[in-house]
Amino acid sequence: MARNVPSAEERAFLDAAIADQQTQERDERERQARELELAKLAEAAERDRAVRFQRAALLAGAIALLAVAGIIVAIIAVLGAASQTVSANNQLGTATIAQGQAVATGNGANTLVAIANATLTPIPPTLTAVSGNLNAALAQQATLQFNATISAFDQNRLSTLVPILAQVPPTYSPTLSWQQKIATATAIATAYQWTPQPSKDAKNIDMVLVPTGCFLMGYAGNSDSSPVSELCFDKPFWIDTYDVTNKAFSEFVTSGGYKDDKNWTQGGVAWRADKVTWPGDTNGSKLDILCTGVSSDPDQPVVCVTWYEAYAYCQWRGVRLPTEAEWEYAARGPASRSYPWGDSFTEGQDDDKAVYTGNSGNNTAKVGSKPAGVSWVGAYDMAGNVFDWTSSIYDRQKFPYPYNANDGRESKDDTTSLRVLRGGSWVLSTTYLRAAVRFVLHPVRESLYIGFRCARS
Repeated sequence: MARNVPSAEERAFLDAAIADQQTQERDERERQARELELAKLAEAAERDRAVRFQRAALLAGAIALLAVAGIIVAIIAVLGAASQTVSANNQLGTATIAQGQAVATGNGANTLVAIANATLTPIPPTLTAVSGNLNAALAQQATLQFNATISAFDQNRLSTLVPILAQVPPTYSPTLSWQQKIATATAIATAYQWTPQPSKDAKNIDMVLVPTGCFLMGYAGNSDSSPVSELCFDKPFWIDTYDVTNKAFSEFVTSGGYKDDKNWTQGGVAWRADKVTWPGDTNGSKLDILCTGVSSDPDQPVVCVTWYEAYAYCQWRGVRLPTEAEWEYAARGPASRSYPWGDSFTEGQDDDKAVYTGNSGNNTAKVGSKPAGVSWVGAYDMAGNVFDWTSSIYDRQKFPYPYNANDGRESKDDTTSLRVLRGGSWVLSTTYLRAAVRFVLHPVRESLYIGFRCARS
């Protein structure tokens, strides 16, 4: 006899098929909604581009008119000045020279204030001394220059995050208060015109100042270093000019600093007691002979140091290891360069900028031996020669990008997690020379291609 009621197994199969169909239909509706939203965003972007081009044309016309007016006013002023007394002419000449010197001083306070004021819409009259059409034209010129800088910065952001969008004109829509805009604009202007400022720490080690500012941290071409995000530093810091040398590290050892527990983390004290270099290895370092073979000169970078040793050395000096964000900003700067010197590297042609496997001769080089590769703050060997330990923990699940200094990744007490290294080395290819690329090792690992440098707040 025919059966009209499905069995339990058939019912379960039918229910699963129906649920699957409903899921597919829901996914399709969500996909269509996303496509509609993207279409709306594209349409809005197109409208913004049209408005931007229209405003640019109007601004260009206005600046041209102001420039003509400024020239006319200047001519009238010169003709009028000719009828004045010799004393007045001398005073005018002196004032003109002083004004020219003030305008020519790019790092002067007036220039920074003009650039900062350029972020304000409208510019508060109390912040700008406008005197006649000529000064108005100069203020407009400063505004145009600052907007060009911001546009270039945003263009870099777009092309880094989504390369296909690089052709879309950027739109800069600040949401800060005018006081914050002044501080931000001044910081950006200062960073772009930065002149290296060297100093020495308490142990007479060379360090360079890294100013406040923002940059794009990460590299979209590597899943380990993405997503790319903007990261800002509201306080300056210092970083070593060179990697720590054999000479400097030997002073740490001979002075007794190596055996002083206060310089070490708890995990470091335990490691030093057993001298375990590789997990499971209780026989001490097996690399000592090889280490001195590739780096024995006092001015070569010390190698074969564990994270614990690097941490202890920096503490002995009264400083610390840099975070990976600090290290990357010191290497790339506010222009978010791919390499410390710029955005390209060609083997053979750019060998004067970095020590890597193609030109190392199977040895480390003396620190600072590639001055053409110096970073924007004056730090040497940020690409190549030896990797630098950083303080940051590597854990893509627990501490993913974007970087957050307050989420626990900067804990010094973690004894099991991997730590991040940066900068490439003499034994590896040019891939690792890119400043945003990360390398990771366990804190007890030491190697022929690992060194470090310190930082301080």
